[in-house]
Amino acid sequence: MKAVFQAKRIVAILAWILGAVFVYSGITKSIEPAGFAEAVGNYRILPWYLINLAAIFLPWWEIAPGLALFFPSWRRPAAKIILILTGLFTIAVVTALIRGLDISCGCFGEDSSRVGLRTLLIDIGILLAGGMILRDVGGSNPVPQD
Repeated sequence: MKAVFQAKRIVAILAWILGAVFVYSGITKSIEPAGFAEAVGNYRILPWYLINLAAIFLPWWEIAPGLALFFPSWRRPAAKIILILTGLFTIAVVTALIRGLDISCGCFGEDSSRVGLRTLLIDIGILLAGGMILRDVGGSNPVPQD
């Protein structure tokens, strides 16, 4: 039973950290939508008429599930959204790397690093963390009793 309690604590801490990262990321992007729109456009994935919409709405799609991760009953749906977003971010990073684009990742607004292996590894880490939360080791699902 102690192992189950420890697992719940680990998932809760993981959810709080991931939530804080997504809230911070969304806020930094929402403060400077023009700069974020430029970062989105630099990936050369979206058509020009969707770039500004993505720059306006995407930060809020990060903030909302980021905040939801702080509440145990909302963690699973929030983790699903974060996994979808991070999956899309990972695809964008991989395509930028394959095409040799030397661009800012846009991850944290003006303070973003360049797209590179580090960015890809961070995305993979977020995918793993989101998967652990989605698995709901520490969520509201009852633990089967032997």
